[in-house]
Amino acid sequence: AHHQDKVLGAIDLTRALIGELGATPRAERRVVLAKRIAELQQDKLDDAEAAVETLGEVVRLRPQDADAWKRLRSAHVQRRDWKALCEAYEREAQVRREVRTQEELYRSAAQIAQHHLQDLTLAARLYQEVLDRGDPECLAISVLPDLLRKLDDGRALEAALERIPEVVPRAPQAGAALRELGQRAEGRNEDSAAIGLYESSLEHVPTSVEALDRLAALHEKRREWELYLRALERKRELVIERDQLELRMRAAEVLERELFDPAGATRELLAAEAHAAAGAGQETPTVEVSKVRRRCLDWLSRLARQLERYDLLAAVTGKQAAAEEEPASAA
Repeated sequence: AHHQDKVLGAIDLTRALIGELGATPRAERRVVLAKRIAELQQDKLDDAEAAVETLGEVVRLRPQDADAWKRLRSAHVQRRDWKALCEAYEREAQVRREVRTQEELYRSAAQIAQHHLQDLTLAARLYQEVLDRGDPECLAISVLPDLLRKLDDGRALEAALERIPEVVPRAPQAGAALRELGQRAEGRNEDSAAIGLYESSLEHVPTSVEALDRLAALHEKRREWELYLRALERKRELVIERDQLELRMRAAEVLERELFDPAGATRELLAAEAHAAAGAGQETPTVEVSKVRRRCLDWLSRLARQLERYDLLAAVTGKQAAAEEEPASAA
């Protein structure tokens, strides 16, 4: 009975306030009355639908009223009306002045669109608003490209990828975005543009082996051998010793066969042989390293004769004799 009396009291009070609201022309007073009515409707009368209607009038009269927006969203949650909740977040974002507040509101709207409404087009549009406002949580940066790929919206995807380096410069996400743009440019046979994008990626993430691999492949395709060798050199600074050996051998091949520079090839092979010798000198050298070293020494021997470097030839011959002992130890 006590609870029923309280409910009846709330009903009477709400009716009285609604009557006063109808007779009040002043906007500020109407806002105060409407907020009190909505509070009673939602908290005392459990009438979220009526509260939504009342609060809609409040935010129309006072668009910057954060408390009214918060209570309106709470009423939508109470009704489990996710579409209306998403719209409320977006509408508030459109009228709020602070960029950080806008970003937070758009982010909430985007998550509702994605997870509750499963409306990928709407979610993508809202995440784009988040990205345009700096995305301090890096949520749009991680989610938006995947959504746009699912939507097969290549133009919007490229626009988003171009924006990411501006939002998070020098971050891994910036490098990844530019690499993807480079791959898309390659797919359109725009090799010059792709090279520029991979170089930009390396400005953000200088340690990206993937970007260097793509650069090297494009320079090789275009027979830009000096640039190709520079890409190999940059990669060599990042990889483990065993991979450095392979890169030295490849550089030597290009220097000799494409640039007709046996002296340059010799320098690369000497460095490669030093890497191989270090690997062969380990307690358990691999058969592969031993084979590469012998191949390297044979190549050096040929180049030493071509260059008439007999001091080098003598040194290489001595190493070849010593290398004959390696198979037994490697086995």
